[in-house]
This record gives sequence, C-alpha cells and structure tokens, in this order.
Amino acid sequence: MITLAIMAMLTVIAVMALNRSTTDVDLSYNQLHGDQAFYTAEAGIERALFVRQEDRSWDSGFVDEPLGRGFYSVKVIDSLTIPALFDTVIFRARGVIDQSEANIEAWVVPEKLHPFEWAMFGDTIVTMSNSSCTDSYNSDSGSYGSTLDHELATVGSNDSLLLDHIASVGGDAISAIEGGVVIDNQALVQGDTITGVEPRETDIIDVWEYTWAEENSIAETGISGNYDYDPTDFSLTVGALESAVLSSGVYYFSDITLEQNGSIELAPGAEVIIYMTGDLTLRNFSAFNSLGDPPQLLIYSSGSLLSLGNSTELTAAFYGPDAEFILDNYTDFFGSVVAGTIDFRNNVCFHYDRALTQIEKGETGKLIVVAWREL
Repeated sequence: MITLAIMAMLTVIAVMALNRSTTDVDLSYNQLHGDQAFYTAEAGIERALFVRQEDRSWDSGFVDEPLGRGFYSVKVIDSLTIPALFDTVIFRARGVIDQSEANIEAWVVPEKLHPFEWAMFGDTIVTMSNSSCTDSYNSDSGSYGSTLDHELATVGSNDSLLLDHIASVGGDAISAIEGGVVIDNQALVQGDTITGVEPRETDIIDVWEYTWAEENSIAETGISGNYDYDPTDFSLTVGALESAVLSSGVYYFSDITLEQNGSIELAPGAEVIIYMTGDLTLRNFSAFNSLGDPPQLLIYSSGSLLSLGNSTELTAAFYGPDAEFILDNYTDFFGSVVAGTIDFRNNVCFHYDRALTQIEKGETGKLIVVAWREL
C-alpha cells in the first residue's frame, strides 16, 4: 500500500510537471510569434516610410504583403483624410505570424532645417583674427551676462576656417574639408576641432519667398521715425543721428543702410521678418535692434554684403548664403549668421543666442518618425 501510494504521488507530480512544461512551451511559442508579428508590422512601417519618402502623394498602403512566414498590412492617414494633420502622416501597420497579431501606429513628419543652430557658418572661407571671439548666451533664459557660456558658440565652414592672432572660438571649429581648420598665433578653440564633415546645404530660401514678401511687405506703413524709404527701388536709409522704428510684420527691401550714429529699433514686443535683395550696411556707431533679442529680427538676404563698421551693434539672425560678412573694430553682433564668406578682425566679438536653435526654416527632404505606439 505504501509503495502504491508513493507511486501514485510520483505520478501526480510527473503529470503536473508535464502540464507546466506544456504551458511554458505554449507561452514561449506565443511570445516568439508575438515578437515576430511585431517585427513584421514594424517592417511594414519601414517600407511605408521608404515609399512615402520617394513619393509624397503615395497613400494606398499595403494589404497582406507576405514577409517570411507571415504578412503585414499598412494603412496611410494624411491631410487628405484628416485636414488637421497638415504635413503629418500616420501609418497603422498590422503584422501576422501564424495565430499571433501585432498592431503599430507611427507618426511621421518632414524633418525641419534649423538654419541658426551654430553661431556662424560660412559657405566658403571663414577668417577670424586680431582678438576676435565668439561666445554664447540664451535670451530665452535671461540676459547675456547671466547666461554666458564659452563652449556652445560653434563656428563652421564648407571650406576653410582660419584662426589667427589670438582669435578665440567659444565652441567647436568645424570644416567640411580635411585639415580645413588652421589655428595660428595663439588662436584658441574652446571645443573640438572637426574636419572632413558632410558639407551643409545653404540654398534653402526659395525665390517665391522673396516674391511673396514683396507682395506682402508693410514697408510703406510699418516704419515710423526719421528715415528715407524709396518704394520704387525698395531701399531704406536711416541718416546720421536719425532713428526709425519697425512694427511687427514682414518687410521687403533691396538695400538697408544706417549712416553714422543712425539706429533702427523694433517696437516693444514686435517680431519682424525682413527679406532683402541688396546690401545691409551699418556705418560707424550705428545700431540695429540693440534693445531687442535676436529671435525678434530674422533677416533673409539674397544680397552680396553684410558690413558692420566701427563700434556698431546688430541683434538679429541673418541668413545670406551669398553675402560677404565683414565685422570690424570693436563691434558686437548678438544672434547668428549664415553667409558666403566671413571676415572677423580687430577686437570684435560674436555673441551667439542659443534661443535661435528653435527657429525652423525649410526641410531636409527626409521623413522622420516622431512618435509611435502599439495598438
């Protein structure tokens, strides 16, 4: 009887162990196929992203596309379906392996360009010499003095970056050509020196934007003070010891000239965007937006010159990939600059406003996933 009881108990234990093993196998099977279904759905998302990248109008999706031992389906939802999506696209993918199923939703948007993510960038040669410097601050967080940093004011070039005679870069020095950063005569780079990087595309302002700006310019009504504006050639001149004030809006100019001791300020709280086709010239002791912050004044130029004379001050973000940028003799620039060539010399300092990294302009041409979830 004892022997039979022990045999019965062992039999029960064996049956329980077998049942548990069978359950574990089933769980492992389900987990494996659940993971495979998930990755199958993810493959559908990746393919949809590729196809949409090649054809921005594609919205037909996929139905039961085979992949290995399973298949996936993808539904495309864009602004034609939901107008409020604008340039956002939603992919909903279903992956199936045997009896296992997974559903994923991904939100996709065009990748935006951030043209003012560096202090200065030159499409060709950038030269800093004779105690010129760059540093950075953040107008979103406080004053220049309270947010000053000597390591985040990067200077870059698609060509050479030449630092000479005690020039100082308060950030990284970057060149698109191998060995393109030349440091001499006690010049200093606070960050890293990087060469041979991928060249940056600078031709991001379409011609139609200038046409639109000309048609929507408020130059004839938005300026107050003492100035000379010629509506026939779109030129703006502020004479010596004169001052003008710009209200919020879009302006279109050819040349902008501030004569000695002249000034242009922005109305309190104003946000101004200027499109210009000529030269921006600040004569000695003149000032442009000296009381405001750089994000309040965005200047897009197809002109050939940005020139700041002795003891001038400019507070703005300037984008002019064909312009020659000259900064000379005890001058301060607060903001960010993209130009053709850049020439810094003689005790001038460039103060990069890190708040400008938030500015978006144009697209890289790529689509990126910004959010996803399992359904």
